[in-house]
Amino acid sequence: MCNCGVARTSFAADDFAGAGGSAVANGGLLRATAYPDGDDVEDVIATLNGTGSYSDFVSATYRASGVVHTSTDQNGTVHTYWYDDTSRLSRDSVTTVATGI
Repeated sequence: MCNCGVARTSFAADDFAGAGGSAVANGGLLRATAYPDGDDVEDVIATLNGTGSYSDFVSATYRASGVVHTSTDQNGTVHTYWYDDTSRLSRDSVTTVATGI
């Protein structure tokens, strides 16, 4: 069966704030999306937990309010998101540009 063009999504409790994860431990928050040309979801989880080196996924961290704080793409570019007082997105800043871009 071809899994062509289908992204795999992993929902996981993010208890690894020390490894660059979110301080919000909530299994309902999207932690990463792995792409079909990549390896297993287990490799993505190991990388998010600081024990792997897989890179073909997009990851996110969250603020205590549940809104996305940062997202990191496959190249390593990090976006930081800012919100107004009613949690509406007001700014998307590239805070780290990946090497080679």
